[in-house]
Amino acid sequence: RNIASMHTQTDTWKLRGGKGQHQTEPEQTALLAYLELQKKGVFVTSIAKTPKGVESVLRDMISEHGGLDVVFIDHLQEMHGDKYNGKDTRHYEIENILAEIRRMAREFNVPIMLAGQVGRSSEGREPSIAEIKDSGSIEQIADVVLIIHGERGTGSRTLNVAKQRNGQTGKITLWLQGECLRFSERG
Repeated sequence: RNIASMHTQTDTWKLRGGKGQHQTEPEQTALLAYLELQKKGVFVTSIAKTPKGVESVLRDMISEHGGLDVVFIDHLQEMHGDKYNGKDTRHYEIENILAEIRRMAREFNVPIMLAGQVGRSSEGREPSIAEIKDSGSIEQIADVVLIIHGERGTGSRTLNVAKQRNGQTGKITLWLQGECLRFSERG
């Protein structure tokens, strides 16, 4: 639904509320647009919570569709390591997850965007890499770290390119159209 909302600029709550014959015209348009996106190769799956699960889904999609342009994984903190034995620290588990995701990106020659959560201690101010949950492993392994900061709802956001292994860092001002989860650049 979120992709349909972004694509058609329809409020996400309208898509959540519509059912069958009671859908409004904008809801139907958005859902049809999402089906069109799937035909073009935009897929959403939430079945994989481990690196092996992600790799299995990626292999299936590559086999079925001939390749991938980009992969988005939301939410790092909900993933579990394949080799986690309950004795290892979460830091070690996250490090293994990130190493596996990076290996897949190289093996499949596809960028993988992995979303993570910033700790609550940064509320009200712009967070740093150190405030990303499990940040030590992220800072060490990631090629690029982007941090989006701003208040809830529609409004201005700062996109901080906090790390870029082969390029410049810096900040960009964005505008979030909150009702349909769509960003646009603002000067």
